[in-house]
Amino acid sequence: MRRIVVVEDNPADAKVLRVAMHRTDPSIELILLEDGEKALEFFGDAKRPYCALVLLDLNLPIVSGFEVLKHLKSDSVLKTVPVVALSGSSNPDDIERCYQLGANSYLCK
Repeated sequence: MRRIVVVEDNPADAKVLRVAMHRTDPSIELILLEDGEKALEFFGDAKRPYCALVLLDLNLPIVSGFEVLKHLKSDSVLKTVPVVALSGSSNPDDIERCYQLGANSYLCK
Protein backbone atom coordinates (compact mmCIF):
# COMPACT_ATOMS: atom_id res chain seq x y z
CA MET A 1 0.00 0.00 0.00
CA ARG A 2 1.18 3.49 -0.81
CA ARG A 3 0.62 6.27 1.68
CA ILE A 4 0.50 9.93 0.64
CA VAL A 5 0.41 12.77 3.13
CA VAL A 6 -1.56 15.81 2.00
CA VAL A 7 -1.01 19.03 3.94
CA GLU A 8 -3.86 21.26 2.78
CA ASP A 9 -6.08 23.68 4.69
CA ASN A 10 -8.68 24.20 1.96
CA PRO A 11 -11.35 21.47 2.23
CA ALA A 12 -12.32 21.82 -1.46
CA ASP A 13 -8.73 21.35 -2.63
CA ALA A 14 -8.29 18.41 -0.26
CA LYS A 15 -11.43 16.78 -1.65
CA VAL A 16 -10.23 17.21 -5.24
CA LEU A 17 -6.93 15.53 -4.34
CA ARG A 18 -8.71 12.73 -2.47
CA VAL A 19 -11.08 12.00 -5.37
CA ALA A 20 -8.28 12.15 -7.96
CA MET A 21 -6.08 9.78 -5.97
CA HIS A 22 -8.93 7.35 -5.36
CA ARG A 23 -9.78 7.29 -9.06
CA THR A 24 -6.13 6.76 -9.95
CA ASP A 25 -5.54 3.98 -7.45
CA PRO A 26 -8.06 3.09 -4.72
CA SER A 27 -5.34 1.37 -2.70
CA ILE A 28 -3.55 4.68 -2.03
CA GLU A 29 -3.95 5.72 1.58
CA LEU A 30 -4.26 9.48 2.05
CA ILE A 31 -3.46 11.16 5.32
CA LEU A 32 -4.87 14.69 5.44
CA LEU A 33 -3.33 17.31 7.71
CA GLU A 34 -5.09 20.69 7.84
CA ASP A 35 -2.24 23.02 8.86
CA GLY A 36 1.50 23.32 9.18
CA GLU A 37 1.50 22.76 12.93
CA LYS A 38 -0.28 19.40 12.53
CA ALA A 39 2.22 18.47 9.81
CA LEU A 40 5.18 19.21 12.08
CA GLU A 41 3.57 17.18 14.86
CA PHE A 42 2.87 14.27 12.49
CA PHE A 43 6.37 14.22 11.03
CA GLY A 44 7.99 14.84 14.41
CA ASP A 45 6.40 11.75 15.95
CA ALA A 46 9.02 9.05 16.45
CA LYS A 47 6.43 6.44 15.43
CA ARG A 48 5.32 8.29 12.29
CA PRO A 49 4.13 5.98 9.56
CA TYR A 50 6.09 5.73 6.34
CA CYS A 51 4.84 7.82 3.44
CA ALA A 52 5.76 7.66 -0.23
CA LEU A 53 4.95 11.27 -1.08
CA VAL A 54 4.02 14.59 0.53
CA LEU A 55 1.72 17.03 -1.25
CA LEU A 56 2.31 20.31 0.55
CA ASP A 57 0.28 23.50 0.29
CA LEU A 58 2.49 26.52 0.90
CA ASN A 59 -0.11 28.92 2.23
CA LEU A 60 -0.99 27.19 5.49
CA PRO A 61 -2.28 28.56 8.78
CA ILE A 62 -0.13 28.55 11.94
CA VAL A 63 3.07 27.25 10.30
CA SER A 64 3.76 27.94 6.63
CA GLY A 65 4.38 25.27 4.04
CA PHE A 66 7.86 26.72 3.56
CA GLU A 67 8.64 25.95 7.22
CA VAL A 68 7.23 22.44 6.90
CA LEU A 69 9.32 21.87 3.77
CA LYS A 70 12.42 23.14 5.55
CA HIS A 71 11.76 20.71 8.42
CA LEU A 72 11.18 17.74 6.11
CA LYS A 73 14.34 18.31 4.11
CA SER A 74 16.51 18.86 7.18
CA ASP A 75 15.47 15.56 8.80
CA SER A 76 17.86 12.69 8.07
CA VAL A 77 15.00 10.19 7.52
CA LEU A 78 12.40 12.43 5.88
CA LYS A 79 14.69 14.21 3.43
CA THR A 80 14.39 11.33 0.97
CA VAL A 81 10.57 11.54 0.83
CA PRO A 82 9.52 13.39 -2.35
CA VAL A 83 7.69 16.66 -1.66
CA VAL A 84 5.47 18.36 -4.22
CA ALA A 85 4.71 21.96 -3.31
CA LEU A 86 1.19 23.08 -4.22
CA SER A 87 0.40 26.77 -4.45
CA GLY A 88 -1.89 29.29 -6.02
CA SER A 89 1.17 31.46 -6.52
CA SER A 90 3.15 31.50 -9.74
CA ASN A 91 5.59 33.99 -8.24
CA PRO A 92 9.10 33.03 -9.41
CA ASP A 93 10.50 33.91 -5.96
CA ASP A 94 8.17 31.38 -4.27
CA ILE A 95 9.07 28.73 -6.83
CA GLU A 96 12.80 29.35 -6.43
CA ARG A 97 12.51 29.31 -2.63
CA CYS A 98 10.78 25.92 -2.74
CA TYR A 99 13.47 24.40 -4.89
CA GLN A 100 16.20 25.89 -2.69
CA LEU A 101 14.52 24.28 0.34
CA GLY A 102 14.53 20.92 -1.43
CA ALA A 103 11.10 20.53 -3.02
CA ASN A 104 11.03 17.89 -5.75
CA SER A 105 8.36 19.69 -7.76
CA TYR A 106 6.16 22.79 -7.70
CA LEU A 107 2.61 22.82 -9.03
CA CYS A 108 0.31 25.82 -9.32
CA LYS A 109 -3.25 25.06 -8.28
